[in-house]
Amino acid sequence: MFRRLPTTLPTDATYTTAPSLSSLGYLINSSNQLRYTTHPTDPFRYNITTSERFNDCHSEAVKAFVNAEVISRLSSLGIQQLWLPSLTTEKPKGNEAVLPILVTELEKLKVAKRIVVVVNRSIEDLGIWSARTARGEAGIEAGSVISLIKDMRAREAARGEEEETAFVIANSGQLLYSHKQKRAMSMAGWQAMQRPSALHAAPIVDEMANRVEGSRTVEEHLRSVMRMVVGSEKFVDKQARMFLIGVGDGSNEVCKILEEMCMSCSDGFAIYRDPANDVARFRQWQETEHRCDCTGGHSAFPDQLKPLRSGK
Repeated sequence: MFRRLPTTLPTDATYTTAPSLSSLGYLINSSNQLRYTTHPTDPFRYNITTSERFNDCHSEAVKAFVNAEVISRLSSLGIQQLWLPSLTTEKPKGNEAVLPILVTELEKLKVAKRIVVVVNRSIEDLGIWSARTARGEAGIEAGSVISLIKDMRAREAARGEEEETAFVIANSGQLLYSHKQKRAMSMAGWQAMQRPSALHAAPIVDEMANRVEGSRTVEEHLRSVMRMVVGSEKFVDKQARMFLIGVGDGSNEVCKILEEMCMSCSDGFAIYRDPANDVARFRQWQETEHRCDCTGGHSAFPDQLKPLRSGK
């Protein structure tokens, strides 16, 4: 019987251990576009080798730094991370599996009169509409919720409104937690973690240790966000007007939750729809006949919508 010694196995990709974006050979230019450091006009390329494994690892490494840049820019816009299930704005210390979501600064969230809840696609990272868009010609702001927040604030400023819309952004894409890297990640990020060699299989997901309590599935995560944050008077004024935006398969989960809410609560819900963009959006509407009618798609803005049925 023959065997290969560990030292003779081909090495795995090491991109995910890179200390910075520049160490991967990239920069973010003044137009918010990802470009090569040595060739500032060249965009990000997925196929940098003939190995799909190396391409995936390289892509996820770049994505992680883009995600960090998005979180940093959101912080400057007054959007911070809130960690579940502890509901703290600082990441808990220790070995507990935790998951961040994004919310408006808590002092402003508590007094906001209009709140937009965003449920993104389950394949995207926190705050990212599309990783491909964020790394492409459109830039990181167009490919993330930064575009939504800036657009909403620009509209409010144009109308002369003093109160800003608050945001609660769910994290349905990063439901795995790596104790080794001490962070939540998507399945693509999990698969890209460095392995002992290129021939080793991906780390096994422990459904208890690598899942976050209350967010083991997309549906469970959304329920937790709705119950612990949106539905809690500790964080949200009970008189606030609520808008829900479901993107892609996120709209399916929104429909499930709203169907239960429509059946169980005394308040009605007006369901908004934009057939051109294939988007379902929802706003709480007093004394409106209960109705759930939704579809999936990309996000837009509540003030562009008209109710399927108006209030009495």
